Amino acid sequence: MDIRIINKKYTSPDTKKTVHVVEESLLNRPVYHISLKTELERNGKSNVSYQDWWIDKETGFKLKSTGNWNNNRQTHEYTVTKVNFKPTFSEKDFTFELPVGVTLVNEKKLKKN
Repeated sequence: MDIRIINKKYTSPDTKKTVHVVEESLLNRPVYHISLKTELERNGKSNVSYQDWWIDKETGFKLKSTGNWNNNRQTHEYTVTKVNFKPTFSEKDFTFELPVGVTLVNEKKLKKN
């Protein structure tokens, strides 16, 4: 699927956005790979940006994102390397012991300044 988007409310008339969505696999899970290319021409100069997201089809969780802006002068990458979508917890996982020297105070009993 290849979609061309021109959003007049948020995009200048000189901007062209192209979105491409494909189904892939990442971490042995089915994902949507969404690619966005933004092309802007201003004062005769071209500026191209790319952003990609890999979204888990079952959970909607972002497993990876990449981007590069200003004709490749700025880049980022975020990748989940391991995830457990069905973790198991015990009551112990939700208990908290105050450190030595710390006193628990009820906020309603505090003086208001």
